[in-house]
Amino acid sequence: MKSLYKFLFLRSFLITVTALCAAVVILWYLVVFYQSELKTNEQVDMSEAVAEEIKANFMRRLQTYEDLLKIIANFTEKANYKSVNNGDFIRLLFKETLLENSDIYQIRYIDATGKEIYRLDREGDEVVFSQPSELQNKQNRYYFVETAQLALGDIYLSPIDLNIENGKIQTPWVPTIRIATPITDTKNGGQGIVILNINLEKDLKLFSSTNGSEKQLLLNKDGYFIAGTDSSDLWGFMFDNDKSFSSYYPTVWNDVIGHDNGTLINEGTIYTFVTINQDDLSFKSDMKKISHSEHFKVVIKRKLSEAQYLPKNSNEVIFALLLFLVIIGISYRWSKAISGQKEAEYSVVKTHEALVQSEKMASLGRLVAGIAHELNTPIGSSVTIASTLQDELRVFENEINSGQIRKSVISHFLLSANSCTDAMMECLERASDLVTHFKRISVDQSTEARRKFTLPDYLNNVIATLEPTFKNRQITIDVYSRDTIEVDSFPGPFAQVISNIINNSVLHGFPSDTAGKIRISVNQNNNDVVITVRDNGVGISPDNLKKIFDPFFTTAADIGGSGLGMSIVYNIISEVLQGDISVNSKINEFTEFVIRMPRYVESMNKPEISHAR
Repeated sequence: MKSLYKFLFLRSFLITVTALCAAVVILWYLVVFYQSELKTNEQVDMSEAVAEEIKANFMRRLQTYEDLLKIIANFTEKANYKSVNNGDFIRLLFKETLLENSDIYQIRYIDATGKEIYRLDREGDEVVFSQPSELQNKQNRYYFVETAQLALGDIYLSPIDLNIENGKIQTPWVPTIRIATPITDTKNGGQGIVILNINLEKDLKLFSSTNGSEKQLLLNKDGYFIAGTDSSDLWGFMFDNDKSFSSYYPTVWNDVIGHDNGTLINEGTIYTFVTINQDDLSFKSDMKKISHSEHFKVVIKRKLSEAQYLPKNSNEVIFALLLFLVIIGISYRWSKAISGQKEAEYSVVKTHEALVQSEKMASLGRLVAGIAHELNTPIGSSVTIASTLQDELRVFENEINSGQIRKSVISHFLLSANSCTDAMMECLERASDLVTHFKRISVDQSTEARRKFTLPDYLNNVIATLEPTFKNRQITIDVYSRDTIEVDSFPGPFAQVISNIINNSVLHGFPSDTAGKIRISVNQNNNDVVITVRDNGVGISPDNLKKIFDPFFTTAADIGGSGLGMSIVYNIISEVLQGDISVNSKINEFTEFVIRMPRYVESMNKPEISHAR
C-alpha cells in the first residue's frame, strides 16, 4: 500500500510540475512575444517618423533653392535682354547670392551654345569669378542638355553626384545637386540656362551620425549609396563598381523599388523607406514644374530587437527561481492531496470488493444452509425408517431361530419391509434431487465459467435451491417460457443475478408473513433474451427506485440488508452478461425487473466484475 501511495504521489508530482512549468513557459513566451511585437511596432513607427522628417527637411531645402533660382533667373534674363554688356549687374547678383547662401558653391549662366558666360565659384570664404580663359563649354553635360530642352519657367532637378571639373572627379569629394531653369538667350537665339550647384556635404553628414543599431541611408534611383554607409561603398555609379544597396540586399531592394513608401522586415532587420520625388515639392502656383524620372530613396535600416525569452539579468533569474520554487510547492501539496484521495478511493474499492465477495459467499452460505436444512428431513426420515426395518428384521430373525415361524409372521415382515424400503427410496430421491440442484448452482457460482445452458431448466434449478430458504413463507415462484431457449453465457453470474432479485423480492416485497407470488417470464427477441421478474409485493417508492442500484443503499439494514445485492446485479448484467436491466414499480401493486442480455456473449475472456457503477 505504501509503495502504491509513493507511486501515485511521484506520478502526480511529476505531471503537475511538468504541466505548471509548461503553462508558465507558454505564458512567458506569449508575454515576451507580445512585448516584442509592441517594441517592433514602436521601432517601425520611429523609423517611419525619422524617414518622413528627413524627407520633409530635404524638400524644404530644395524649395528654398528653387525660389532663389527663380529670382536669379528673372534678373539674369532681364539684364541680358536690356544690354548685352550688363555683366557687372549679373556678377554682383551672383556674388551676393553666394555670400548669403553658404551651401551654394557655384552659380553659372550658360548660353544657348553651351558656353559658360558667367561663373562664380566659392573658394573657402572667398567668391571668385572665372576668367574667360577658364570658362568651359558644357554643351554635352546632361544637366545642360536636359534643362535647355525645357519650357521657360520649368525647373530641372539633377541627380545627386560628385562634382566633376575638367573631366575629373573633384577632390575632396563635393556631393552636388544642381537646380537649373532655362532663360531666353537674346544674343545667340534659343535658350541658355541659369544653374545653381549646391553642396550637400552638410546634409549628407547627418546620415553618417546614426548609432550602431540604426542606419539612415540615402540611395539614388538605381540603389547606389549616396550617404549613410562606409565611404568605400559610396558613389559606386561614379566609379563604375557594383557596390550598392541593390546588390547587397537584392530581396529588400525589389520591394523598395516597387513602392514609394513602406516597411518590411528581413533577416532580423527593419527597413523603412520613403521616396523623394520632384513632383512632391510644393511649388508656388505660378512656378511650373517638370516631370522627371529622377528620385531618391531614404532608407532607415534598424536592427530588430530580439525577443529575450531567457532571463537576462540577476533580477529575472531570481524571479524565475522563486517561481520554480512556488511551482514545486504547489505541485507537492496538490500531489499529496491527489495521492491521498487516490489511496482512499483504492481502499474504498478494495473494501467494496471484499464486501461483494462476502455477500457472494454469504449468499452461497445461505444456499448451503437451506439445502442442509432441507436435506435433514428426508435423511432423518430415512434413518427412522431404517431403524424400524432393523427392528422388524430382528423380530423376524428370532422367529426363525425359534423354529416356530408362521406364515403370518413372514407376511407381516414382507409387508413392513416393502413399506419401509418404499418410504426410504422416496426420502433418498428427494435428497438426491436437492443435492443435484445444489451441485449445478454451487459449481456455476464458484467457477464463473462460460458454457451453454437452457434458461427455463436452469431457472428451475436456481429456484429449487432457493425454495428451502423461504419454504415457511406463502410465496410461490413460477417460471414461464414458450420455448426452450439456449444461451451461451456465464451461468454462475446469471444465477447470482436471479438469486439476488428473488431474495430482494422476498425480503422487501413481502414483509412479515405476507403471501405473494413471483413470476419469471422468458422471451426471445432476435438475438437477445428478455427475462422479466415480477412480484405482487408492496412495491418501491419513486425516491428509492432511483437509488436501487446504488452500492450500500438498503431499506432493511435492521434485518441484515447489506445494500450490495442490487448493485451486484447491475454490474454483473452490464459488465459480465453484456446486457442491461431496468426496474418499474407501483406502490402496493407490483415491482418488475426487466433483464435484456444477448444469447451469445461477444467476449470469450473470463469476466471481471466491477463493483462501481
